[in-house]
Amino acid sequence: MSLIFTDGNPREMPTMANGFMPFNSAEFEPLYNQSKAATRGSKAQVANLAPELWQMSFASPTVHSDVAMDYLAWISSLDGGEILFKAWHPHLRFPRNYKRGFGGLTLADGATPFDGTCAVESIGTQLDTITLAGVPKTFSLQRYDMVSMPFGPSRTLHRLIAPAVANNLGKITVTVRPRVPISFMASPEVIATFVKPWCLAVIDASSIRGPFGEGQTGSVSFSAVQTY
Repeated sequence: MSLIFTDGNPREMPTMANGFMPFNSAEFEPLYNQSKAATRGSKAQVANLAPELWQMSFASPTVHSDVAMDYLAWISSLDGGEILFKAWHPHLRFPRNYKRGFGGLTLADGATPFDGTCAVESIGTQLDTITLAGVPKTFSLQRYDMVSMPFGPSRTLHRLIAPAVANNLGKITVTVRPRVPISFMASPEVIATFVKPWCLAVIDASSIRGPFGEGQTGSVSFSAVQTY
């Protein structure tokens, strides 16, 4: 198995010839920066000190050391974190209802092919809902699907916490975590994507593990955290 990867900063994650990511296991969970105080006789008090960031880990299947060298070469190309990369969940290249992509889907006009992108129409007052325009009629999403949106030079990345279905106008409102940054500005020119939804990430160089000895087998793994 030969991996395909390219130069650039931020770096694209490696792929296989079929377009899928070679890391077949990943964990994406929000990293909360909170202060908590347990109070006697009443509810605990929790204060958010900063917006959540995604923390993540990736692992390959068990591979021979010859194959592991491809993985480790890409990891080494990140220069210990000096070069950022576009992190996306290997099981969420597309939404769960469309694991093979969006072939055959059209926008609400019935003619324009849907490419997995749409306009950010509005953000809810609690910053936990996003209304998107320009998806197929009855386009449906499940919990745990992801969507990303441009935010300055970077991207926001959000996980759906409730299912959603588009209306006949091709609009869909999704409920997400983490919440949208308070300074985010929605407009028809802001384009969200359901294809490899990603965020910028920096690798934790101390987390790199792999079958480093010749002839060994094992899994190549590393951890990273979102950055803006």
